[in-house]
Amino acid sequence: MAITPRTILTSAAPATVAVVSLYVFTVLGTAAYHAAKSSPSPQVDTPSAQALAGDRSCDIVFDHFGSDQTSWSENAWIHFAACYDHQDRSDMVVEVTREGLVHYPRSEVLYNFQGYHLIEQGLYSQAIDTLQRGLSMVQVQRTGTMANNLAWASLWDQRTLPLDDARGLYLRALSLNPSSCETLHTGLFVEYAIAQKAHGLDRFESLKRFADLRQKYNGCLNRLDNGDEKTALEIVGASVLFESVDSNNPSVVSPLTRESTAKLSEFFRGQTVDVICRDAMPMADMHHHCTETLTTAVRANRADKLAHAERNERAQRQIQVLNQNGQNVRVIRSQRSVPTSIECGTNR
Repeated sequence: MAITPRTILTSAAPATVAVVSLYVFTVLGTAAYHAAKSSPSPQVDTPSAQALAGDRSCDIVFDHFGSDQTSWSENAWIHFAACYDHQDRSDMVVEVTREGLVHYPRSEVLYNFQGYHLIEQGLYSQAIDTLQRGLSMVQVQRTGTMANNLAWASLWDQRTLPLDDARGLYLRALSLNPSSCETLHTGLFVEYAIAQKAHGLDRFESLKRFADLRQKYNGCLNRLDNGDEKTALEIVGASVLFESVDSNNPSVVSPLTRESTAKLSEFFRGQTVDVICRDAMPMADMHHHCTETLTTAVRANRADKLAHAERNERAQRQIQVLNQNGQNVRVIRSQRSVPTSIECGTNR
């Protein structure tokens, strides 16, 4: 799964402390800025400013760093990109980072922002170009985000980057962030894709790697309870792979698939399984298996809800009957004074 650049901005690494403070300032300060009286828009002629003409949602960045973008630091450009990232405006993030990279062509964070948001827009070949350029320009990476995201983008466009290269990338990412759930997830998909095309010992090796990654990824499943929509989408995608490896029978699904599908439905109400599978499964040849698997899970969850509702309805009816019988018992007692044990037996 693609790793959001926000994970870099919340990193405790000393090299990113300044960026963290700026990111917090952006997230909290933008709302405060709009609550105050607005100031005149900055007058600048850079491409990013022209693209953002009329857009005032990140004016606070100019307030803080000045209107002359040619004098901005790398952190200022990161701050500008983070502002639009916080608003989930991928097109604006890409525009800002393009300009920022002109000034800071070795910025790991700006490459990560741009690559991630190109993936978000489905522009996978452009994401691959950006991230490959980033890996060549940034000789020493602080995190495995860039390598992971390049491997993930390549799964959507396997003609551009071979699967063996994708394997090297996710392993490189894991060497920097061994416990990254997103990278373990990417590795699962890479090894599954390799196994589907391999034979003999090569297939055995891929499936063994898949099993090892799966064992490590099991510790990531507890994020489902309190995770966001991207976490739910990630785990749903992984569960479809597990179903394929375990049984390859979409008509029977595991509790994990049903649970993750139910969680996903909280975020994607009204969306079809076809749309969800287009986001969850990077390999086109797995799309049909995904839709069949999720359809089975959705139907099973609906059947459980219906059965649960019917049980509740029966229970309510029984309570009503018991309450009614209880009233009748009290009336009989007052009139006939029959012993309680006999009355209970009679009412039954």
